This record gives sequence, C-alpha cells and structure tokens, in this order.
Amino acid sequence: MNQRTYILLLLLLGIVLFGLSIFLQDRLEGFIISLSEFADENPILSAQLFIFFASLSILLGPFSSIPLVPPAIVIWGPFLTLLFLITGWLFGNSMAYVIGHYYGYTLIKKILGEKKVNLWIDKIENYLNFWFLFLFRLATPSETGYIFGLIRYDFGKYLIISILAETPFALAAVYGSNALLDSAFGSYLNYAWVWVFIVIIAYVLIRNKHER
Repeated sequence: MNQRTYILLLLLLGIVLFGLSIFLQDRLEGFIISLSEFADENPILSAQLFIFFASLSILLGPFSSIPLVPPAIVIWGPFLTLLFLITGWLFGNSMAYVIGHYYGYTLIKKILGEKKVNLWIDKIENYLNFWFLFLFRLATPSETGYIFGLIRYDFGKYLIISILAETPFALAAVYGSNALLDSAFGSYLNYAWVWVFIVIIAYVLIRNKHER
C-alpha cells in the first residue's frame, strides 16, 4: 500500500466510522455494557487485555484497537484509556523493532510483503535524520516499526519518535470517541479531520524532501 492510498483509506475510514457511529449507536451501548460488566468482575485482566490488543494492533496492520476505545472510556475514563492505549502501542512498536532487529529481512518480508519492505527502506535509507524519520513514522502505518529494527536505527531515538508519532493519534482516538459517546458528532468529526490532516501534512513534507 503506497502512502497516497493509505491517506485516502484514512479519510474513508473516518467517514465510514462517523456513519456507523450514528447507525450502530444502540448496539454500541449494548456492547459497552457487556464489556463494563466483564471489567467490573476482572479489573486487572481487563486492563491487561486492552493493552495486549493495543499492542497487537501495531504488529498486525489490518487489526485495529480503535473500536475498543469507547468501551474503555466508559470503564476507565479518558485519561486512563489514553495511558493504556499509548502503553499498548509503545509496547507493540518496541516488539516490532525487536522482531525487525533480530529476525531480519527474511521474516519481515513475509509479514509485510517484499514490495512494501523494499519501498519503505528505499524511502528512509538515505534520510536517517531524526525529524525526517519522525515525519515518515507519522505518515505511514505503525508496522514501519519493523523497518526501524531492520535498519538497526538507534532504539532510544526510535522510542522517542514512536511516542511523538503515536500521541496525537491516541489523543484523537480517545477524545474523539469520548465526543462520540456524548453524541457530540461535530466534535467527533473535528478529531477525525485532525487525524487525517496530520497524516497529510507529514506525507507532503516527506514527499517534498524525497524529491529534492
């Protein structure tokens, strides 16, 4: 998947989620009630499972932890949900880095596809500047963590990049979902547009840098 397609998919996802949020709101409430009951009976396990699925969403591109955010807000509130989400995402990013670092190209191309791996390596191998890599990480799917490990980029810097890149999306996911729960659909759309806008700006800056 190239970056332009990725941006279009993000935009489409935001529109689809908005439509579904209205259509499925009653069902969402039933789903939230069921998860809340489970969390009341298993408070520690429920937090661990949420962090686990957040981590898994980083390692497995098609899977997303975003649908779990609204129930999490009801259970723990926005702040703890944000903390758990970022923790899970950072753990997933770290695992992706470790897999790329220690298991190398042969395994990563099986996970991501050889074409995608080669494309991403080509994008960054001559531009290992911290801020360029931050923009690259901001504009691309989270699976690029495998690539940072593969090229053996400094792990400490990679972790900082991941924190900077994931935090805006985590904020948009949590507070956008909170607006959705409050039926503030205008606010929800604003958060969705902020998410898409960040990705587009990062993509444009990367493309301009790469074409110089």
